[in-house]
Amino acid sequence: MNTFTSVLSVDVTDDYNPYNDSTSAIFDISHEIIYADGSYESFYWVGSEDDDMFALKFTPVLTPPMTITGARMYVNNTDPFEWVAVCSDDSGHPDVSNPIQIEYNPGVSSTPAWLEITFDIWRNNSDDLWLVAKWYNAKALAVGTDMDNPVTGRCWWNNIQNGWVNFTNGDYSFRMTMEPTTGAGEGAEIPAVYDMGSPRPNPSAGCVSIQMSVPETEGPVTISVYDLSGRCVDTVVNGIFKAGEHNIVWDSSISSISTGVYFLRMDAPGVTVTKKLVVIR
Repeated sequence: MNTFTSVLSVDVTDDYNPYNDSTSAIFDISHEIIYADGSYESFYWVGSEDDDMFALKFTPVLTPPMTITGARMYVNNTDPFEWVAVCSDDSGHPDVSNPIQIEYNPGVSSTPAWLEITFDIWRNNSDDLWLVAKWYNAKALAVGTDMDNPVTGRCWWNNIQNGWVNFTNGDYSFRMTMEPTTGAGEGAEIPAVYDMGSPRPNPSAGCVSIQMSVPETEGPVTISVYDLSGRCVDTVVNGIFKAGEHNIVWDSSISSISTGVYFLRMDAPGVTVTKKLVVIR
């Protein structure tokens, strides 16, 4: 979310009080994708209590690179979901086996209410993304659903018996927020040194988010993955980046590495930073 100040000024003839000619207001701008009309007419749940999931497909509205910063969904129960995740597209369905980022046990304290989840996912393309919510088995939570036409056809539900089924009666009250990412944005403070943050999530079964800082002196940066024996098993990035903060995403699921403890090592001019990462399969 970006914060701006709007200023309104007037200029009149015979201005007897020149000190009340302007006013200002602070406001925020965020990029939130909404497919429902903003209201809900019903609550829906799968009801089989066996691998129940809801999913909605989002098409990014910004020119990449961008960062997925969060999501929210309207719920009717304080019981938590088993997890909520952002997933890539797999032949028209969400790839729930390899979530890009996942939040376990999210819930709200009172209902009905918006369940809000923070994500930090850097994207360098405009490929479709899915927001997926999974219930615990033997739970019957529900999400708000807009029943008014037109219906987008972007909503799906899943259970163990039917697999993924397109829901065409309405649109789930799911939303996703994103922000443009341009390295050091206008007015942003440029880092003083090269640095690398701790990987998230950790442990991870899929995509890992890595925050990287690049100072004004810009130079070659390599981030590699090493096993406990000191062997390099994968390279995350290798190149020159603009000065600023960068959120790098490494998909551990497409690597041949197995479950275990690994180390991410950043090598930059005069700097080496190492962080531990646990990969699970």
